[in-house]
Amino acid sequence: MNKQLLLLGVLIAPTAAAGESRFTPADAVKQTALHNPTLKAAVADVQQSVELLRAEAVRFRPTLFLDATGTTNAAASLNFPSGTTRGTNQALVFGAEIQQVFSFGTVVDFRLENRNTGSQGPAYSGTNTTVTLGPGYGLSARLTLSQPLLRGAGNHVGQAQLRALRLAQTGQARNRDAVASQALSNTLLAYWELWYAQKALGIEQQARTLALRQRDEAQGKAKAGSLADADVLIHETRLAELDQSVLQAELTLREQSLTLANAIGVPSTTFHVAEAGHPTFEIEREVTVLGAASEASYTLAQQRIAVAIAQDTLRTAAEATRPRLDALAWLQTQGLGNQAVAPALDQLGTFDNVSANVGLVFELPLSTARHQAQQRAGELALEAARDRLTAMENQVRADTLTELATLDQARQSLSLAERTTEVATRTAVAQQQRFQIGTAIPIEVQTAEDSLRRAQLSVERARVNATKAQVRLANLTGRLLLLWGVDQGPDQDRPSLAGGS
Repeated sequence: MNKQLLLLGVLIAPTAAAGESRFTPADAVKQTALHNPTLKAAVADVQQSVELLRAEAVRFRPTLFLDATGTTNAAASLNFPSGTTRGTNQALVFGAEIQQVFSFGTVVDFRLENRNTGSQGPAYSGTNTTVTLGPGYGLSARLTLSQPLLRGAGNHVGQAQLRALRLAQTGQARNRDAVASQALSNTLLAYWELWYAQKALGIEQQARTLALRQRDEAQGKAKAGSLADADVLIHETRLAELDQSVLQAELTLREQSLTLANAIGVPSTTFHVAEAGHPTFEIEREVTVLGAASEASYTLAQQRIAVAIAQDTLRTAAEATRPRLDALAWLQTQGLGNQAVAPALDQLGTFDNVSANVGLVFELPLSTARHQAQQRAGELALEAARDRLTAMENQVRADTLTELATLDQARQSLSLAERTTEVATRTAVAQQQRFQIGTAIPIEVQTAEDSLRRAQLSVERARVNATKAQVRLANLTGRLLLLWGVDQGPDQDRPSLAGGS
């Protein structure tokens, strides 16, 4: 009976020492959300796209221009048969201008200008008598209007960059979610591989403990003369093999711990995972899972945005090579005062001096080759984006079906492995009992124990395989973030853990 209890005890993994902290899946998820550098970069990309969109959104707000210039000019001129005279001009100009650009192409410009001038020169030709004019105070107000009628006309052109940035922001948000889901998937996959490595090490250590006890018992019997030395060597060989298995399991455990640390994004450390239960999911109907994958897949969402960008780009692909027809108009009123500002203000206010201009500017490329090439390039880009979307849809469907099959196979393997373990346990106990009464040889006992150990490893392997398939399936169908409560709101500086399974 003691032998049977010892063999059954192999099924129990080592428990945590008193006060030892164990790393849970929720801990791994939280640390990934806080430290994963790839995820942080994706969040920063979203914030960058938000700022670029904000910058483009204010592009159509009014702009104020202020300018001031001072000019002085002196020049000599022929005025006498044998001499020259010198004249000077000075000008000081202050201007204020407000410009408004509209998304449909209209540009409205309003400018106020103050021009102070003065001059000194000959009163008339042939005399050296000089006369000083001014200072003169000139005031003017001009309203200018420009409207494209062909090239550049309409919101589909003026707001093209704004639309592109909005789509880019949506794409970056979906990319952030995709990166977050993949990072979380990598962490959980690494976590359960570490869980298995820890389980496997426990099984190997328990098997070695049993082999060591059997070797010691065999040595005692050999000394008592009831067992041959050759039978002791069989136990020695068995113990040496299990020493190698334990060493390999310890190495695998360290490697998986490093893999988990890398997935989380923290420096290399050693994790002791908790004896946590595996997440349980019902096997959904194939059509339901495929529909969820098609609707919620981050990869497909990103490619759909790429198609939308290509469609919008095609609308304006050849805009720069279209014929140009712009309507131009300006209206100006001005006033001028000699040595006083008041007359200038009066003339400006009463519109005594009004000027106006209306015109058209037409530009026609003499070759349509560039227009056709740009149009065709846009069409090809759209066609390629749609083909990539189709390819991704096929890939997501294939990956989803594969994971569904893997999950189903893992569940069946788990059921078979559990039944095998039950049989192997009874066989090992029976062989131990036969050995005790002398009807079995040591090699038969060891064969039964090896079968039990392999069955135990197979059970844990099947459990982990099923869990990993569930994680990958949740990632494919866009449910992984929701299942683990990772908040990926667009205004978040970093991902956060709202809750966890």
